[in-house]
Amino acid sequence: MSKKISSKTVKNTIQTNTADKKSLSGLITDFLEQLKSPVSSASLELFRILSGVIFSIEGYRIFKYIKPFYFNTEFQFRMPLTEWIPFFSEGICNLLSLGLIISGVLIATGILFRLASFYFALIYGYFLFLDASFYNNHYYLILLIAILFIFTDIGKSFTLKKVFQRDLRVSVVPYRQLWIFRFQFFWVYLCAGLIKLNTEWLSGDVIRATLIMSSDYSKIKGYLDTELLIIFLTYGGLIFDLTVGFLLLFKKTRLLAVLAISFFHIVNIFNLKIGVFPYFMLGASILFFDPGLSVLKLFKSDFSTVTHISKSKSRISVTITIIYALLQITIPFRHYLIKDHVDWTGEGANFAWRMKSQVKYATRMDLFIIDKESNTEIKPDLYMHPMQVRTLYRQPYFIVQLKDYLLKKVNKNPDEVEVYARINIVLNMHPPTYIIDTTANISDIKLERVGHNTFLETFYTYK
Repeated sequence: MSKKISSKTVKNTIQTNTADKKSLSGLITDFLEQLKSPVSSASLELFRILSGVIFSIEGYRIFKYIKPFYFNTEFQFRMPLTEWIPFFSEGICNLLSLGLIISGVLIATGILFRLASFYFALIYGYFLFLDASFYNNHYYLILLIAILFIFTDIGKSFTLKKVFQRDLRVSVVPYRQLWIFRFQFFWVYLCAGLIKLNTEWLSGDVIRATLIMSSDYSKIKGYLDTELLIIFLTYGGLIFDLTVGFLLLFKKTRLLAVLAISFFHIVNIFNLKIGVFPYFMLGASILFFDPGLSVLKLFKSDFSTVTHISKSKSRISVTITIIYALLQITIPFRHYLIKDHVDWTGEGANFAWRMKSQVKYATRMDLFIIDKESNTEIKPDLYMHPMQVRTLYRQPYFIVQLKDYLLKKVNKNPDEVEVYARINIVLNMHPPTYIIDTTANISDIKLERVGHNTFLETFYTYK
């Protein structure tokens, strides 16, 4: 026998559903309003000081790289759509890199903060995009932070001037400026975990290949059960990346997150040669604490520094913040729009936080230029810096730029010769595989700047 539902029950159900909908929209509205609210800039100011020091160190690193990397190599690999960037003389490049060191000092001391941030972002980006071989996810993050600094109202507290005045008062900034920094570091951790959710990582093959390639593998094998170690590093690393960002968000779990981050990055400092990145990530943890750092009981927020911002300007700022966050979320997954796997072709690998997600190297790299007069065999590594060699097997579509350069060098047009490549690549624990058809004439191939380069062989055994 069916039970009759009263009109009152239906009305209550409708009201409940409406309330739920309102609560969701209300949460979004509350969040957007919170982005406009003023908060202490203490954590951002301390992070600015750390970043300035890191920026100066990076400037010195680039200064050391200029001659051996940019001017002792015959050509540069250019990322698609960056071919227009001019190549300055060695003297100008040296001056620009010295400017990076100075701008880092200015940022740390709060002198001409916004101008120094703009200079650092512009010139650091210039060197980063001058040769694709110079690209690294760590450098990309530093560039993004410098860009965000340009639009941040800090550099007013904990400055050199304030130190001399013994003024510990802290200025106030809109919460959106702190939130976007928190989001950026949160997303770096989470995205690094999301890209590991594939059979190559979950099978342990990436860590297994990493250990085998390590010079300390024989020592490790003698003392530890390597399979247990592989399982621990594989799933421990995955769980760390997927959870640590969330743990940072909540007060009760924040200390646990900081301890995990400290352990992770200190281990990397001693085992991996990755420069300033571990220190940068360690320092960024301060952004997730109370904005006023009340735990230190040293600083007093000066809300008199709050300036009136028109509703339209505030709305535009919040909109830009949300758009930036959405771009950061979507760009790392653009490779799903490109044929074949990103770890194999390297297409869509940049700007995606794919850190330590693969082990890839070449067992053979040869280029043959054949014409009526001669059959010329060329060893590409004779014309490239070791970092460029690594780029060529990680992102083999750059063979197009190398081929074009070598044809110019021998003064030949593509229709006058035949060009064949022998690039044999090992990915993780898979057997060596040619990534370009060894029987295909590639003399006239063009670089696909956005989509898939069809001259690359499909890696059929990839799961």
